[in-house]
Amino acid sequence: MNSAYILNPTFVLTNRFSLKWRVFFRLFWTLCVVSIITLLVFYISQINSEISERYSIKEHEKILERVSNDNKNLGMNYFQVNSLENIVGLLKTLNFEEAGNISYIQVLDNKVVVKQK
Repeated sequence: MNSAYILNPTFVLTNRFSLKWRVFFRLFWTLCVVSIITLLVFYISQINSEISERYSIKEHEKILERVSNDNKNLGMNYFQVNSLENIVGLLKTLNFEEAGNISYIQVLDNKVVVKQK
């Protein structure tokens, strides 16, 4: 009999708050839910932009590495093309001849042109 008495309370739960307080609590909880949803959307957008920036940085690092390797290869090719053996062969194909006897013009009195009267 006591257990039945405990399971069925004798007092009646009444609505203890006035209409003004119920409207206030409803507005308060609505604002809380709206702010939580707004912050959640903001958080998701921030995470999305962070991930896209990191992906972009990785792509740019790959491009930078590829360009650096190309630069090294071009530097090696430049020195191979401009080696002395290739330049001698190029001079022969352009009909240049090796100079034999070189004579220089002597300038007197450090003047190249003399004005005549």
